[in-house]
Amino acid sequence: MAIFHVWLSAGAYIGFSLNKYLGLQLELLYSQNGYQIDFEDYDFLYTGWGYLGWATNLFKFDYIEVPVLMKARTPWRISPYGIVGASIALLISSKFGMIYDDSFSQSLFDGLVENPSDYINDWGADLNTIDVGIVAGIGVEFPICSYSINLETRYTFGLMPVSNDLPADYTNSAFSFTGGVGYGF
Repeated sequence: MAIFHVWLSAGAYIGFSLNKYLGLQLELLYSQNGYQIDFEDYDFLYTGWGYLGWATNLFKFDYIEVPVLMKARTPWRISPYGIVGASIALLISSKFGMIYDDSFSQSLFDGLVENPSDYINDWGADLNTIDVGIVAGIGVEFPICSYSINLETRYTFGLMPVSNDLPADYTNSAFSFTGGVGYGF
């Protein structure tokens, strides 16, 4: 079973009003996505020890992401809104870690693999460097002086697998919670 994570997402956005209910929002984000897989490790190939116990593979991927979103909002002073759109992301780095429940198995792995982050390079040539997703979310926006504060939750549904070596359901789909400060021109 894989558990998906978003560690960090930060960036900037610009919004354009099409009318008092609809707008277009363009974003430029740095985002860290990834997942962990818990499994029982049976290693006869490298160590000859056989059963090594429970382990967790941690994968972390850094992206530059560009979401293009339609924003539907109410014209009220405190304005709830919904967003929907598409996102394209470019992979800029990937890291791997392996954590064993038992210290003996961990030290065995660490002794065999000098730099676990480089371990991903064994299959890293097949990582998809472009990721495409669908974004949907809700939020609320309220004015403070000449600024606009927004709080938002969104779900990005990844359409492409992280790697061609992994099953198709290993995508960068994730919930995220964001806050922002805007200034109207």
